[in-house]
Amino acid sequence: MGKKCHEIQCNQIAIKLFRQIKTRFKILSTLTFIFFFISCGSAKDKCVGCEYTLSRLLEEYGSKKFTVKTDYKDGFVHVFEHRNKYGEAGLYYFDSSGRIRFYAFLIDSTNFVDFSIEYDSKGCIINRTGSEVVNGYFRKSEDSIKATFFLNSINTAYSNINVRVGNKIIEIDTLYQSDFFSNILGRTISLPCSWVESEPMLYVKGLKRNLCTNKVNIFIDSTLIPNEVR
Repeated sequence: MGKKCHEIQCNQIAIKLFRQIKTRFKILSTLTFIFFFISCGSAKDKCVGCEYTLSRLLEEYGSKKFTVKTDYKDGFVHVFEHRNKYGEAGLYYFDSSGRIRFYAFLIDSTNFVDFSIEYDSKGCIINRTGSEVVNGYFRKSEDSIKATFFLNSINTAYSNINVRVGNKIIEIDTLYQSDFFSNILGRTISLPCSWVESEPMLYVKGLKRNLCTNKVNIFIDSTLIPNEVR
């Protein structure tokens, strides 16, 4: 169930909002709730410009991590992150001035995405698809389930993160920069198998601050823990 991306994206990229649950973490977009919580900064909460640039990306993560190509048809610089073994990677588009105009997280080698953000020339978000949690994984150990989740960190800060299964809650004090992906924060937690025997739903909740507008929102994402690891 996919749809074509906007013209700003390359022709081979498509948005797929739903995909089969395997042993990888799948956020259910239909069960995602994002609530307005509190707003600071300007009275109208308007983005006044918060550029993220190509030079900053390459300085922070190194040029060897990416393949950089200029598309002379659309005029954008396409920056492809090197993929992991699942075919996952970040994709960036920058304009001729080096300012970010588009980001997507590719979920497999077919170039489908569950998460994307489109920016205007000032770096302000004008369109967004997908859940707050970009992607993640589940894996089974002897007496527990390891759950890893990822959040996008471009001009965004997170706090008060917790994970809930039934009435059991794990508070997340720190998110870590991904060892593989750029602008991705993540955390792996251990869930006792007894927690998920009767309650297969997992919820990730927290506060996200837009560093361009200083606005803070509550987000809640949910996923069904796959049978393969329960």
